[in-house]
Amino acid sequence: MGTLIDLPARSDARQQALGWLKAERISHFVLFQQVKVHDPNEGRWFKAWIAAHLA
Repeated sequence: MGTLIDLPARSDARQQALGWLKAERISHFVLFQQVKVHDPNEGRWFKAWIAAHLA
C-alpha cells in the first residue's frame, strides 16, 4: 500500500509536484488526482496534485 502525499498548491502545480518528489528522493509514485485547494489565509484557490507513493 502506498502513502498519500499532499503536495504544495500553486498554478504550476504539476511541475512543482514533480520537483518536490524528486527533492524528497521519492522515485516510485503516481500523480493521480488534481484538486482545487482553498487557502483561507490568502483567500484564493490553488491547483494541487495528490500523489501516491508506491512502496
